[in-house]
Amino acid sequence: MSKRLIFILTSLSLTVSLALTGLLSREQQVGSIFILGAGAFAFSWFALRGEFFGVEFFTLLSLPVLFAMGMGWTQYFFPNLTLFFKFILWAVNLVGFYVILLAQNIFSVTAVRPVPLFRAARTVSFLSTLLVAFLLFTAIYKLELTVGQQIFLVVFLSSNLGFQSLWTADIKGTFDRKVLVVGLLLGLGVGEAALGLSFLPLKSFFRAIALTTAVYIGLGVGQQYLTHGLTKKTVFEYGVTALIVGLILAAL
Repeated sequence: MSKRLIFILTSLSLTVSLALTGLLSREQQVGSIFILGAGAFAFSWFALRGEFFGVEFFTLLSLPVLFAMGMGWTQYFFPNLTLFFKFILWAVNLVGFYVILLAQNIFSVTAVRPVPLFRAARTVSFLSTLLVAFLLFTAIYKLELTVGQQIFLVVFLSSNLGFQSLWTADIKGTFDRKVLVVGLLLGLGVGEAALGLSFLPLKSFFRAIALTTAVYIGLGVGQQYLTHGLTKKTVFEYGVTALIVGLILAAL
C-alpha cells in the first residue's frame, strides 16, 4: 500500500470519527475530543511509522494531534451548524489532516537527505500551526476557565506549537536546545499577551485573533533568528504588525 493511500485512509478515518462525535451528548463530546486526539496520535504514528529519529517523535506527531482536537472543539462549540456547513467542516478536516501528514512526511525525509518540496512543506506547516493556534485559543476562551488556567493553557499550547514549528527552520534528527529555548520564550511571550488581554472586555474570537498574531510574530522572528537571518528591518516589520493589531483591538 502506497504512503499516499495510507495518508488518505488515515485522514478519512479521523474525519469519520469527527463526524460521529457530533452524535454524542454534549457531556460525552468533551471526552470524545480527547479520544479523537489520541486517535490522531495513533493514526499519525501508523502513517509515519519508521520515519522517527529521536526528537521527531514529538515534532512530527504534535501538530496532527492538536489539529484534530482543534477541529473537535470547533464542532463542539457550533452544534447548530446546518448539514451544509458541517460538510464544509469535515472537508476542511479531511484535506487539512492529509496535507499536514504530507508535510510531516517531507520533514522526516529531510532529516536524512534534502527534499525539493521542503519549502512548500514548511509553508504548509506554518499556516497549519496558525490555524491550530486560533482554533485552540478560541476553545480555551470559550470554556469556563479561570484566568490562571487560561494563561497556563496558552503558555503550554504556544510552547508546543512553537517548538514543533521552529524545529522546521533547521531540521536535525537530534534534540536542539536552542530551538527548545526559543519555543519556551515564545510560549511565555504569548502567555504575557494573554495576561494583558485578560484586562480587556474582548470576545473569545478577538482574543484568539490577538494571540494567534502573537504566535505568528514569535514564529517569524524565531525562525529568522535560528537561521541567522534576523535583521532590524524584520523586527520593525513584525513590530508594525503587532502595533496595527493592538490598535484595532483597542478600538473594539
